[in-house]
Amino acid sequence: MTNRLEISPTSVIAAACQPAACRQAEVLAGYTLLERLGAGGYGEVWSATGPGGLRKAVKILHGRYDGPHADAELKALECVRELRHPFLLNIERAEVVDGRLIIVTELADRSLDECFNAARRDGERGIAREALLDYLQDAAEALDFMYERHGMAHLDIKPENLFLQGDHLKVGDLGLVKGDRDEAGLGARGRGASGENECEGKPETRRHQYPLSSGDRAHFAL
Repeated sequence: MTNRLEISPTSVIAAACQPAACRQAEVLAGYTLLERLGAGGYGEVWSATGPGGLRKAVKILHGRYDGPHADAELKALECVRELRHPFLLNIERAEVVDGRLIIVTELADRSLDECFNAARRDGERGIAREALLDYLQDAAEALDFMYERHGMAHLDIKPENLFLQGDHLKVGDLGLVKGDRDEAGLGARGRGASGENECEGKPETRRHQYPLSSGDRAHFAL
């Protein structure tokens, strides 16, 4: 029988440095962490099982969240969590645990970046043109829905934040969003938010709504 240990977010990050064979099954906010999927300046993302054995993605953000600041961040995430579209990766839960912000989302199959790298390893130039056009159509529909229906712009569109689920693509990392009243603005502390990408008030239609770096554009070359 596997031992389960309820631990803090800080302990999760420290334990990730240990060999997998030496770690107990770690439980955070009721989710059993299985595998670290990625890490960076923003925090870490883990695959996990939640209530009912459903697989989810659990993001643990770096930085301290407490007091009014935590309340503001949770309110911002609640605005984003209410967005419902078939091509948006849903945020299912957000809470502060021991001063660290925890975000639970759907678990996708893989990112567009991982798909691209797999194709390159197989000797291909990249993702097949027709498949890529279908994926980008899905992303465009989701981003138009955010902007046209809710006045929200995603501030970090790149292959790592576009996720494949079955035959479709979903836009993820929705914490990095800014809207008309700046109710959803975790980009201020998240990764990838740059001054040129931020919108003051409603996003301008005269500017490119979904900015990409030159490196990101290379992934999308047709």
